[in-house]
Order: sequence, then structure tokens, then C-alpha cells
Amino acid sequence: MTRTKLCAHIGRTTDVLRQLSNTIGEQERLISVLRQEGRTTKHAEELLASFKDAQAALAEYKDELETRLGEEQPLSVRDGDEFLNDTIQVTFL
Repeated sequence: MTRTKLCAHIGRTTDVLRQLSNTIGEQERLISVLRQEGRTTKHAEELLASFKDAQAALAEYKDELETRLGEEQPLSVRDGDEFLNDTIQVTFL
């Protein structure tokens, strides 16, 4: 995967993590309201747990992408070496 694609994936992953954080906050508020009303929170808590599991998995995926990005050489350096080795001699008349 190219650096550009890795950066794009990291950006999208960051956006989804931000949205998940917002969703988790909303779910926690919902659970609080349900408890205040004396209602059952079992299903809401299960959903909250699944959101947190997804958040943890996605954060791990983002870390892997960032590690891969750090290991990638910049495209210009890698391709520049190949370009220098494949130069074409041009003679002007």
C-alpha cells in the first residue's frame, strides 16, 4: 500500500474513531437516563460494550497503519534511486 493510501486510511480511521467516541458518549448518557427512570439498561449496556470493543479494535488497526506508514520509505527516495539507475542518454544535435 502506498504512503498516500496509508494516510487516507489513517484519516478515515481517525474519523470513525471520533464518531465512535461520540456514539459511546451518547450511549453512556442514555444508560444514565434509563437508570434514573428506573428502567432496565441491559441491552443498552450490551450495545455500549460492543461499541467499546469496536473502538478498541479500530484503534489497534490505526496503530498498525501508523506503524506501516513509519516503515515506508518516502516514494520519492525509493523511486528516485531507480530513476537514477535508468537514465536515458540524450544527445543534442
